[in-house]
Amino acid sequence: MSLPFMQELNQQQWGTELSRGHYSRLSTRSEIIFPYDDTYHDDSQNTDNIPLIEKEYQLLDGFKRGWPSVLPYSWQDTKKAGNRTRKVILFCFALTIFTASALTAYRLTIRSYDTLLEYTTIPPFAFGPRVPNATCCSSTPEYLPYTLDAIQAHQPFLDDEVLEEWVANGKLLSRADFSKHIRIDGVTTWVNGSDTRHHANRILFSEDQQRINEENMTTKDDKTVQDLKKEIDFEHGSRIQNSENRFRDLNELQFSVRSARQSLRHHLGTHHIVSTDFWRGEEPSAGVQDDHFGHHRGQIPQWLNVDSPLVALADSNSTTLPAIRLHHDSQIFVPFNKDIDAEQWRDQRLPTFNSMAVEAVLGINMKGLSQTYFLASDDMFTTHAMTTADFYTPLYGPSMQIQTDMYVRGIASAGAVNEIASMQYSVMRLTERFGTPGFSYSAHIHKSIVQPLMLESRMIWREHFEKASARRFRGDNLMMNSHTITYAMIIERHREALLWSFLVARIDKDGDGMLNDQELARALEEMGANNITSNIPVRLPKRITTHKSYQNGNLNKAKFPSPKASRPLFSSFDGYAYAEPDNLFRQRTLKGLFQMPLSLLPPSISESDDKAQQEKIFSVDFCQIELSVCWPRDDRAELIKSTNAIFKRFAFDYRGCGDCLITHLVGKSGEKGMKAFLPDKEQEFPQSAIIASKEAKRHDRSTDAYHLPLGAFHQSIDFSLDEIAIENGLGLSPSLVLPAQPNLRKFAMHLIMRYSYTIVISTGSFEMLKTPTTARLALEKVKKKIKMGMAYLCLNDDITVASHRVKMEMDKFFQDVWPNNRSGLPFELMNQ
Repeated sequence: MSLPFMQELNQQQWGTELSRGHYSRLSTRSEIIFPYDDTYHDDSQNTDNIPLIEKEYQLLDGFKRGWPSVLPYSWQDTKKAGNRTRKVILFCFALTIFTASALTAYRLTIRSYDTLLEYTTIPPFAFGPRVPNATCCSSTPEYLPYTLDAIQAHQPFLDDEVLEEWVANGKLLSRADFSKHIRIDGVTTWVNGSDTRHHANRILFSEDQQRINEENMTTKDDKTVQDLKKEIDFEHGSRIQNSENRFRDLNELQFSVRSARQSLRHHLGTHHIVSTDFWRGEEPSAGVQDDHFGHHRGQIPQWLNVDSPLVALADSNSTTLPAIRLHHDSQIFVPFNKDIDAEQWRDQRLPTFNSMAVEAVLGINMKGLSQTYFLASDDMFTTHAMTTADFYTPLYGPSMQIQTDMYVRGIASAGAVNEIASMQYSVMRLTERFGTPGFSYSAHIHKSIVQPLMLESRMIWREHFEKASARRFRGDNLMMNSHTITYAMIIERHREALLWSFLVARIDKDGDGMLNDQELARALEEMGANNITSNIPVRLPKRITTHKSYQNGNLNKAKFPSPKASRPLFSSFDGYAYAEPDNLFRQRTLKGLFQMPLSLLPPSISESDDKAQQEKIFSVDFCQIELSVCWPRDDRAELIKSTNAIFKRFAFDYRGCGDCLITHLVGKSGEKGMKAFLPDKEQEFPQSAIIASKEAKRHDRSTDAYHLPLGAFHQSIDFSLDEIAIENGLGLSPSLVLPAQPNLRKFAMHLIMRYSYTIVISTGSFEMLKTPTTARLALEKVKKKIKMGMAYLCLNDDITVASHRVKMEMDKFFQDVWPNNRSGLPFELMNQ
């Protein structure tokens, strides 16, 4: 057995432990611990539980007593042994011939493993001069902001003609250059749960949750403690999740970082690592990073050379872009409201053992973080060549990978725990804001994050994320699911933007908030209705938005890379991804076989050569706009002509009406672009709206990002032009980014572009590692999948026995796929 740090132990320390326990290296590079014996179990029914040395003794004992004592009983029948031996020999010979033929055929269909290494491995990494790109870096506020930031990658759309041609007509002008935004950052969360400090704190806070860090609180006020208990629903109880597998360090981080750098190469900017830290008062220990006040002591990966010029700590300044930046919880946790004691607020939440609490604040205050980044945990890996476009493009927005066969509704179900419970709780909040009945589970792989949009979701549900940050452990307490909320908010805000652009901005020509007879007639005509009681049949539009030639052609024209590991299923330029079809359409076309939003299907069908399937999909009505239901009426059954009321009816109260209207207008826009949604070019915000904005003097509102109101309940939000002008501070001091007083068409186009998104699909594998045997088989299967082009991998720690042997299997796998001599990075200690 080879231990790289053996020189740190003497014979007496490790002599007895070698055969019974396992070793875990701490982030403090001078310490070794023997956490506990997790390998020796007296279980005669499961040989995986028996240490290897015990198995060897059993085998040796079998030799001494003769083979029959250790082989199957049937072989002890000496009368039949000769015949059975001949049969077995013949069978083995036939099996050998068959296996050899099968392997020959298999090798012809996949790349050899040597070829794989050449394909996925980059040359010795030369960072060269690393200058931050245009999307770096986000601000580092002392609390969650109250105003929105613009998306920096959208700067070329400040050219009005570029914006007009792209949003209205789906045509990209050649002068639109996005090459300054081709890098993406990475963020990986990591913790070494084998650390004695971490283990001790977990025990402390899990055994008695009333100990809310009272020893370290600046103010030991009983009321503060009681308020916090109420805040985290302490009185309701919680089944906390504190098992060892949630925190055990199996050295995944090193190879997760290698995989990302190897897959993205020069497209990856800074890879940010976020880890836990300990409270002040600990004894000094080598390899543990202090903050500049010396209050906290943060974990550092044992393999990371923090003295490398390519590595930066969270608060360090650098004129070049570091390859790695290390952050700790006490540095990224910032309050959600201003005018509170930040140190006391952190003391009430840290240390935390809940990744969902970390995700609630992640990205708010991280120095040097790009506006666009992927988010992963340390057990996630990339296994295929990739570009920034596999995660984000300025033209099509973030690339979301959604598990469409797992749809969660906002109904609390008994016994739901962990992510499902948090998703249900989050969908309840989405229902309050958008009326959406549910949302799909986001695939358990790297998430694509656009920081201004992530922050926007935190601002809308500020109170709920504040509560989520206080949950020290995962459990059945209801809390916000960051990934669900962030993705769903983008999709729903885009839907909202489309409907607002048409129902509030476009059809109200004079901008007074009420439809006159002429405006009503125009609205009905554009909906395809003869009168206010018409039923308007709508068919799926044939679009080219997601066609590979069209999309990659636009990206190439934009001087932006094309994706290598994913393909688009749906683009927001084709409407609303979760538009619900009529039951008749479902029965006639897909016969109920698909558990997915049906609007994900048409783009790929329209590009296929299956003419019969195309005819089936596009010749049947997808939905109907029933104006007798969709158009609001008052108590006397009179038509309501308020654009705010009409918008709310279509957008929230009867969502099917809004979904069908969007599908109809996408079809009216042609095979690309969204011109049917947009106000006319001459339409302006009414002067009354600008005056209202100036009188309100809402200087706290940012005009850097045009947006609709941020309220958490749609019933209480006013979507009128006057209120939108006030919300955006139009007419006040000019913005550095956007015009202070845009016309309605430009406002609508910027709004639609802000929330653009793409739903993509790629190949991946989620492996649950439980025992040495199952781990070995699973990892062998994974290597075959990698050879065949798999893009994403997650190795989930579900180890039940012999964790040190599972780790040995993982180490072997890591060295096979990302070996030191080919994939080692210059900031790793072993590569100095």
